[in-house]
Formats: sequence, C-alpha cells, structure tokens
Amino acid sequence: KQSFPAKLEYNGWIFKANETHISGSEELKSISDGLTFKSLPEMVFGSNNASLMHSESGLCLSFNTKSALLGCDKSTSIKVKVAKKWAAKIERLKLKTLDYDWTYTTSYLGNLSNLKSVSSDEEKQSGVLKGKKEEKEKEKPESSDDKKENAAGRSGSPNIAVGTAQNETKTLVSHQIDKKRDEKEKSVKIISGISGEKWVSTGDSMFTSKNVNIAQTIEKIDMAMLMRHEKLLWFKDITLYMDELADNGVSKLDVKIRVMPSCFLIRMRYYLRVDDVLIRSRDVRYFHDFKKNFLIRECQQREDSVKDLKARLGFIPFSNIEVLVRRLSVKDTSRHKLEL
Repeated sequence: KQSFPAKLEYNGWIFKANETHISGSEELKSISDGLTFKSLPEMVFGSNNASLMHSESGLCLSFNTKSALLGCDKSTSIKVKVAKKWAAKIERLKLKTLDYDWTYTTSYLGNLSNLKSVSSDEEKQSGVLKGKKEEKEKEKPESSDDKKENAAGRSGSPNIAVGTAQNETKTLVSHQIDKKRDEKEKSVKIISGISGEKWVSTGDSMFTSKNVNIAQTIEKIDMAMLMRHEKLLWFKDITLYMDELADNGVSKLDVKIRVMPSCFLIRMRYYLRVDDVLIRSRDVRYFHDFKKNFLIRECQQREDSVKDLKARLGFIPFSNIEVLVRRLSVKDTSRHKLEL
C-alpha cells in the first residue's frame, strides 16, 4: 500500500490530512459539548480531519468529526427488524425510547469558507471601530490633566497617553470581532430532514460562510477525466465516525481525497445498513479541473429497503459497499458550482 505525506502543495492548492487513533474520554467529552444528543457513535475519530485551500482565492474546504455530528438529524423513523416484537414490552415496562437519531445520519457537506474574505471583513470592522473610537476621543471635553498633557506634548515632551489609547482600541476591536463570531455560532440552527433538498440547504446554512460564491448548476463532474490512467499524486482515506448499531448493521462516515496531475476529487460518504431493513448512502463529491476556475459539488442520496433490493437484484453484494451503493435507487441529486 502506497504511503502519502500529511501535506501536499500542488498547482496553487494546499492539501492537508490528519489520521490518528480513536478518541479517548477527554476528547469525547469535548466533542459531545454542544451536541443535542449525548450518546456518541461507538467509534469516534475526533482528531481525524482533512482540508484544502486555494492559495490565490482563499477558498477553504475542510472536514472534521465534530461538525459532522452537529449535522446529525434530530430524530429518525427507522427501526430495527425486531422493533415490532419489542414494542408491547417497551410500552408495558414504560421504558424510554431513544430521543435522537441512533443511525447518526448527517446533513454535513463539509465546512466551506473564504479565508481572504474573512480577513478583509475583519480588517474593515477593525477600521470602523477604530474610527468610532477616535471620533469619541475627539468629542470628549478636555480635563485639566488633559490640557497639561497636551501642552507638554506641544512643547516637545512625549505623550504617554498615545500608547494607552492604541492598546485600548486594539482590545475593543478584538472584543467586538470575538463577539460577532460568537453571535454567528449561536445563530446556527440544526434543521432535520431526509429529502435531498432539505439535506443540502441545511448543510449549506450550517457550514458555508456567506463569502463563498456558490450557485446551482447543471454541469456535471467530468467522469471521463476521472477515468483516465493518471499518476496518483496524493490519496487519503479518513474515517470520522462509525457505529455498529448494537449489532444491527453499520453506520459510517468517511472522506476520501485523491489528487491527480489534471484534477482532484473528494468524496465524503455516509453509509447506513440496518440489517433486513434498509440501506442508505449520502455522497458529497467535490471535483476540480485544474484548468478551470471553479469546483463542482455533487450531493446524491440513494436508498432502498432490503426487501425491495432483494426483489430487484436477487443477490445483495453486502461485502462490496462500492458496488452495493451503485445498485441503490437514486432518491435525489443536486449540483452546485463554487467559484474561485
């Protein structure tokens, strides 16, 4: 198996990835803070992450476990095969049912931002606040002490108040910027939904900053380019979380990145199999031809009940997830163009 470094700089892009061990108790506690549910997947890789940035435009795309879990649906109607048999007993014993989506289906699309635009916004904010501070200082009536200091300044003595005022301005600016960020984070709302339209709009509203130029498109990923026999410059396969659903199937979210001389492709896949009930996948792909000034994002949801799949195929290739997902019925597909 070919090994690749943690970082690659190529054709104006910087690719990074971190892959490490499963999270310990301290990291799990940190991840659970802020989530609407406390029961995390059995295997959480909290330090696993991947990112890429376009140096010229500042466009940044990243993937991390905590954000993915923040995007989990609030509830689900999916039940294991034996649920009906246990329903009467659960009601009789007054046992609590799960109040969260135990399949960990997520609307996460990755974190999209423009680092240059963010820096520019902060600089503008800094300038506005500094200007307001200076105006207030000018409007203040001079005290007797101020008059003495100003007189001393005019006579050639150093004005020690200048450094203090500058420090106060910097502190005020920093406080206002931090406050703005906190308010933005608090305004984020998780909207549950299974349909592709809600899934994509939710993911964008939660994890895409306003300074990213993104619009719907009919342009598709260039599959012919991806099928060319090219040298693999960089490849990473990173798991964010996984759960075996109490031996009733599997739920998994992973990210795969491959960079070739002509293009790159990122695929984040949420895969769910509930034994004898259903199989679902949510694929988010980002494709970029290095000769073009945009990325294509394709979001696709596929799903079938095991009963329908058996009737259609006769045999279900459970051991080969890649083949299995391609056999599932497409429920929704959306495409967006991200301008650089």
